[in-house]
Amino acid sequence: MRDLLFTSGSPFFDLRDLVQVKYELLRRVRVDGYSVSQATSLFALSRPTFYAAQSAWEQAGMSGLLPQSTGPRHAHKLTEEIVAELRPLAKAMSAAELAGWLQEQRGLWVHPRSIERALARHQRQKGGIMKLSGLELTYEAARTWALHPVSHPPSGWAQLVRCRIATWVQETPQPLASSSPSREPAHLGVSPLLTLVAAMIAEVCQ
Repeated sequence: MRDLLFTSGSPFFDLRDLVQVKYELLRRVRVDGYSVSQATSLFALSRPTFYAAQSAWEQAGMSGLLPQSTGPRHAHKLTEEIVAELRPLAKAMSAAELAGWLQEQRGLWVHPRSIERALARHQRQKGGIMKLSGLELTYEAARTWALHPVSHPPSGWAQLVRCRIATWVQETPQPLASSSPSREPAHLGVSPLLTLVAAMIAEVCQ
């Protein structure tokens, strides 16, 4: 690994956190304009690893970068028709409630997390434009503060560093409907968003 953010000694950028490493690898190409060869060389990872991570991110965002268990990786029960039925219901129902609705109305047992991912995948690909999820926007806000701290660390910062990104992504539910208008991070307002998510992170890490 030769990427400066991971070799700088910053407590935010952790070589042991594979989710963060893969996300930052993709970010070097997607946001910073590196070529795939340059990015994979910096991160000491292969091009196939990059393209596998890119595909997983495009399908499910940061959640797609989590280690995958063996077995089918796609929600075969959640066809486009089923997802189309769930979208309007998701405005008023949680993922757990949608899972119950599917079981009662369609005779399908689907894990709530699979429903979240299917709906998030549809929202990210809507109109052919990749959109950042709530998780990614929150990560980008925390990342901005880590690189350019303007005051004392916000409440919950220590818990975030201890908990690590991979655990946070795994344990934090994704919003069922995203309204993020942009594909890339740009300059995000840090304090209100990070303060809110810090409380979520602290609760997850306890």
